[in-house]
Amino acid sequence: PLIVRINGPLRVELLHKTVNEIIKRHESLRTTLAIDGEKVVQHISKELSVEMPVADLSHLQIQKAEEEFDRLAGEEGRYPYDLEKGPLLRFLLVQLGTEDYRLVFTIHHTIIDGWGAGIFFSELQALYEAFAQDKPSPLPFVSIQYGDFAIWQQKWLKSDDIKDQLTYWRKKLAPLPAPLKLPLDRPRPQVQTTRGSRHYCTLSKALTAALNEMGRNENLSLYMLLLGIYQTLFHKYSGQEDITTGSAIANRNHPQVEEIIGVFINAIAMRTDFSGDPTFNELFKRVRQTTLEAYANQDIPFELLVETLVQERDTSRHPVFQAVLILQNMPWPSMEFSDLKISYDEVGNHTSKLDLLMVFEERKGALEGWIEYNPDLFDHATIES
Repeated sequence: PLIVRINGPLRVELLHKTVNEIIKRHESLRTTLAIDGEKVVQHISKELSVEMPVADLSHLQIQKAEEEFDRLAGEEGRYPYDLEKGPLLRFLLVQLGTEDYRLVFTIHHTIIDGWGAGIFFSELQALYEAFAQDKPSPLPFVSIQYGDFAIWQQKWLKSDDIKDQLTYWRKKLAPLPAPLKLPLDRPRPQVQTTRGSRHYCTLSKALTAALNEMGRNENLSLYMLLLGIYQTLFHKYSGQEDITTGSAIANRNHPQVEEIIGVFINAIAMRTDFSGDPTFNELFKRVRQTTLEAYANQDIPFELLVETLVQERDTSRHPVFQAVLILQNMPWPSMEFSDLKISYDEVGNHTSKLDLLMVFEERKGALEGWIEYNPDLFDHATIES
């Protein structure tokens, strides 16, 4: 779920028209998923017009309106989807004042990733501004759709080109990494739960600048530096010398797919050897090598690796890695409208897919982010400390 804050004389009917024009442009937004025999298949509707209900809270006092908005947004984020019937995206517009709106944009991850969300809002800006001036769409025709990429990927997975990457991961992940032995606040359930909570944190501008300077001196990207620190934390807490964490990668390696809405994102494993009590300099050399190798072999879908390498699934934890680090650097539009002030926030929906997920984004010189964790394993005080 995303929340778009809109301040100004919003034309609600125009916003609704704009959203449906974007859906018309991108097949992935008109997609549902169905079982055909033993396969999951993509069904694309020729036409789809989604509703945009409006909840008017402008008659309430500010505090009451905010509380009611939080309740409505929370319900939207947790409301389940019917993957076969669809639609797999929803909009709720909440009015808190005369020119104070919040658009709750909830979309299923099977049809969009973070990069695609940036495309969505970029097109929303361009189309709304054009329609407000009674002009036609200024956007070029979408010549390649997500289904085209899916067909190409299926062909690639059956070709000889996949062999080198698959060989790399078989060696890198053999034997399979042992689960992280983190100090939990309560026993791990036999079946992994999906309850989640977030702890928000900010690294100061001074500390962020120091990290960037250190990275430049050591020939490390900011992500590599954060990964080394993140994995060192797990090494210290677990006492393990073999630390594997996960990462998300945009997987848009070809210019043709940079403007397509769909799910290109892939998960990759970052496995680092802490044996021999390495210095930080030596450790970061290992992290850098691990990261570069993973990037060079990023095309293998993570689910294929699990299917190929994991012989027996453990229902109590995520396979291969249980913790993930993400540094967001995907392109997002500035959303500069002529008569509207726009900003957006990603919000939690009280779920978690892993034991721990740390997300950072550099904003105005400071690293801001959150730790998403499973409260069935950790207390908030443990995460905070």
